[in-house]
Amino acid sequence: MKKIWRDPYFLGIFYSLLSMAVTLSINVLLYPIYWKILSKPDFVTWFSVFELSQFFLLLDIGFSQNFIKNNATGNPDSIEKNYHRLRGTLLLVALFALLIQLPTFFFTTEIGSLQNFFPYFLLALSTAITLWSYAETAALRVFLSFQTIYIINIASSLVFLGIVLFFKEYGIYAIAIGSFIRAVLQNVAQTLALSFRLRITMKLVMVFESTMSAFFMNSAYLLLFAFDAIIFSKIGIKPDAVSSYMMNRKLYDILRGVFDVAMNIVAVRLANKRSARLTIGSSTVIIILFGSALIFSPQIYKLVFGQDAYNGNLSLVLALAGASASIFRFYQTSLFMSNATYSILLLLIGTIIAKLISIISLYFTAFRVDIFYYLQTILVIASIFAVALHNRGKTIHT
Repeated sequence: MKKIWRDPYFLGIFYSLLSMAVTLSINVLLYPIYWKILSKPDFVTWFSVFELSQFFLLLDIGFSQNFIKNNATGNPDSIEKNYHRLRGTLLLVALFALLIQLPTFFFTTEIGSLQNFFPYFLLALSTAITLWSYAETAALRVFLSFQTIYIINIASSLVFLGIVLFFKEYGIYAIAIGSFIRAVLQNVAQTLALSFRLRITMKLVMVFESTMSAFFMNSAYLLLFAFDAIIFSKIGIKPDAVSSYMMNRKLYDILRGVFDVAMNIVAVRLANKRSARLTIGSSTVIIILFGSALIFSPQIYKLVFGQDAYNGNLSLVLALAGASASIFRFYQTSLFMSNATYSILLLLIGTIIAKLISIISLYFTAFRVDIFYYLQTILVIASIFAVALHNRGKTIHT
C-alpha cells in the first residue's frame, strides 16, 4: 500500500479526481445560479462564446505536448532550456490568440456595445493567460508534479466560486471576473511552484518546432463538441431549445473533463510505455462512467436543476456522444505517442465528414438534435475502427 501511494502516476490520478470532484461540486452549485441570474439569451451567448474560446487553446498546436513527449526522460538542464523556449513561444502564441479572439467574440455576440462586451474581453484575456500557462503545466508534468498542478487548480477554482457567489448580483460580470482571476492565480502559482525546480528568467526564446500531428489531434477532438451550441443558434434553433441542450450536456461535459484531466497523466505514461491493457482498461472505465451517469441522470438533474431541466432523450444521446468522444481522445493520444501522424490525420478527416453529415441531417429532420448526435457517435466510432483496421493491415503486411 505504501508503494502505491508513492507512485507519482497513482498520486496524479488521485489528485486529478479530487480536483474534478471539487470542480463538479462547484458546477453543481453554480449552474443553477447561472440559470437564474442570466437571461436565456445571455446564458446561451456566454456559454457558446466560452466553448468557442476553447478552440483558441488549439493554437498551442502541440508545443506543450511535444515538450512532454521529448522531455519525459530528459535531464533537468535540457528540460530547463526547452522550457524557456516553450514559454517564449507560447507567450507569442497567447498574444496572437488574444488579438484574434477579440474581434471574433465581438461579432459572434452581436452585442454592439463595448461596455456590454467587457465580460467577453476578460474571457479572451483568461484564455490567453491559460494558453501561456501551458508551459508551466507541461514542465510540472515532466517532473511528475501532478499533485502540485491539481492542488493549484482546486485552490483557484475555490477562489472563482467565492467571487461568483459573493458578487452574483452582477451576473455575467461576476463570472467573467472570476474566470480572469482564476487564470491569473493558476499562472502565478504554477510559475512559483516550478521555480523550485528550474531557474526561471525573463529571457524568452521563440521556437516553432512543433509537429502538425498534435494540431490535427486537438482539432478533431474539439470539433466533436466545441461549436455545437453556436451551430444550433446560427441555423435557427430557438434559444430555449439550445439552452436545454446545454443544460443536459453539462453532466457529460464534466465527466469528459474528468477523463481529459486523467488523460494528461496517461499521456506521460504513454510517452514511456504503451500497453493493450491500458487501452482496454481506459475504454472500460469510460463506458462504466458514462453509463452510470446516464442511469442516475434523472435524479441528478431533478435534484440540482429542477424538473424542467431534464430531457431523457437528449441525455441518452449526449451520454453516447460524450463516451465516444473520450474513447476517441484516448485512441488519438495513443497514436500521437506512436508518431502515427497519418493515422491522426485520417481521424481528423473522419471527424470533419461526421460533423458535416450530422449538420446536414438537421435540415432533413426538423432540427432534431438527438439524431444529430446519434449520427455523430456512429460515424466517430466507425472512424476509430476504420483507422484501427488500416493500421492493423499495415502491421500484417510489414
